Amino acid sequence: MTTSRPTSIAVVIATRDRPVLLKAALQAIARSTRPPDRVVVADSASSDPRVAQVAAAAGATVIRCTRAGTCRARNVGWNAVDTDLVAFVDDDCLVEPNWLEQVVKAFDDPSGPGFVTGQVRSDVEPAARAGLAVAVHVDPEPRILRLGDDPKTMGHGANMAWRRELLERIGGFDEMLGPGAALRAAEDLDVFWRALMSGATGYYVPDAVVVHRQWRTRTGMLRAYHGYGVGTGAFTMKRYRLAREAPDTRQGPSGVRMLVVDEGLAPVVHALAEHYEMGALAELAKFAGSLRGARRARRLRVVDGHFVARATDPR
Repeated sequence: MTTSRPTSIAVVIATRDRPVLLKAALQAIARSTRPPDRVVVADSASSDPRVAQVAAAAGATVIRCTRAGTCRARNVGWNAVDTDLVAFVDDDCLVEPNWLEQVVKAFDDPSGPGFVTGQVRSDVEPAARAGLAVAVHVDPEPRILRLGDDPKTMGHGANMAWRRELLERIGGFDEMLGPGAALRAAEDLDVFWRALMSGATGYYVPDAVVVHRQWRTRTGMLRAYHGYGVGTGAFTMKRYRLAREAPDTRQGPSGVRMLVVDEGLAPVVHALAEHYEMGALAELAKFAGSLRGARRARRLRVVDGHFVARATDPR
């Protein structure tokens, strides 16, 4: 009788100048019922030396990037490991003890998902922040993720895991999207969509839970919503442009419809109808950001599914 080699998995955390949050995140990972084979802290050009000290004290491999950018750090992180699977969690998130166990279980079927996402819960009641929260996804129902599904319903970059070979095939994360980059967000929507466009499927596993710590002030949350808008506008523009080059009826409405109606006006109107003034303000900030992101994206080329700055563009 033979037994198969256990699936190996690494956890990558991109971080920048948040040593206190990082320490708690690493402590949560250390309590996992299925410990990771490796933990990599990808330091996104931190100026605070405590970041490396905290990571080293936790036994993590520390890799420093000289240029800031969450996606750049994630790419450096997953390229530094040779495990079958790579899981990603943010430095302001606390994984539940069975998080990694649930993630690995979802990959058990060799013909199964190319990537897995899960729940991202808030650590405070929404009312405590005037109904605002960032980076939350709490759908309780498991499902298969396929091309044609709305990427916004698939999960969040704060809780995702990938077959390493799929990341290699699609070229990893788009480094012009996400925190610390010009386009500020939507790197997760983009990578989910590109994976599905490549023929892969994903699984959403609600039992794989991380808790996102809502540490931002109300003003900081509005800035975050604006940043989400910048990324969403850029991603919408990329999606529309690529769909025009390779038409696919599963790609949904036109770029203008997605940007102005679905991403802009509809959420604002809905919030106002619910007498949710703070939510409407947040959605307006996001909409303004989306227009800015779309304008920025129009100046960029798209090569192999990734944004690329033109030589004459300012950095």
